[in-house]
Amino acid sequence: MKLIREIAWFLGDFSPTERRGMLLLSVLIFLINGARIAWPLVFPPPEIEFKYLNKDEAFRRLEVQEQESLKGKNPVLFITNSFNPNKTKAVEFREMGFSSQRIHAIFTYKSEKGFFNSVSDFLSIDDFSAKEENLLQKFVDLRWDRETLTETVTETVTVTETETGTVTGTGKDFRKPELKPVNINSASIADLTQFNGIGNLLAERIIRFRDKLGGFYSPNQLYEVYHLDSAVVSFVKPYLKNFGVKQFININTTNADSMAKHPYIGKYLANRIIKYHEQHGIFNKPEELLNIYGVTPELYEKLKPYLKL
Repeated sequence: MKLIREIAWFLGDFSPTERRGMLLLSVLIFLINGARIAWPLVFPPPEIEFKYLNKDEAFRRLEVQEQESLKGKNPVLFITNSFNPNKTKAVEFREMGFSSQRIHAIFTYKSEKGFFNSVSDFLSIDDFSAKEENLLQKFVDLRWDRETLTETVTETVTVTETETGTVTGTGKDFRKPELKPVNINSASIADLTQFNGIGNLLAERIIRFRDKLGGFYSPNQLYEVYHLDSAVVSFVKPYLKNFGVKQFININTTNADSMAKHPYIGKYLANRIIKYHEQHGIFNKPEELLNIYGVTPELYEKLKPYLKL
């Protein structure tokens, strides 16, 4: 009651026209805010249907699905053409909306079991929704390319054995083409592009990064290659060999320009190393780099295999 009396007292200073105007304004504000709350409930946004999308639209929606993936949801699939999962690269799966988890599952399946022989094999990698399954049933194309995949035709399992011999059926046995082990520190573009998920551009990027480093000493360094999907790295790691440093950095004699070319050092840190050397004399042990601002224990552990005195 006190509140009502205070409001009445406050309104008493206004003319009838002003009071009607204030009342109308209050009603409008109430209706606008109520509509903002009620509209999504009465008219929910339409569910996006799977359909053919042009490339620009696919990439626009891909930005939306990336935001959804950050919330722990599986991205929406945007498929523009039929595709063969046995030959599709990781970056192409990404463009179609497959999450990193699903891409990893695809390459893990192929590394363990060979190739997908049916659409049901492909669907087994994850719990796809009913709409996703319908979409994949429509667009997954498993026709085999004889130039890129090995196709071996063999006799199937024995059905009956009689006195006159063995009765057999015939059928096709598709087997995984042999991947050659690769010397990672001397691999060519051709050696690297045998792996699904690595094209010419990525192969060149791997080689360029390797040469700047002075050789890969660990397969985990491949995770640092720009735009090389972690699922692809996990897939190729068992085929890589001969890791080791090929080019060392003598921190007492190497000049700043040469030192700055190393991916783990750069121009800023190279100048600090040279300045420290000029102020304190020669390095007696590599650990002295930890005295330099910018050299963290984590960076030092990565850099240590390349250092010598």
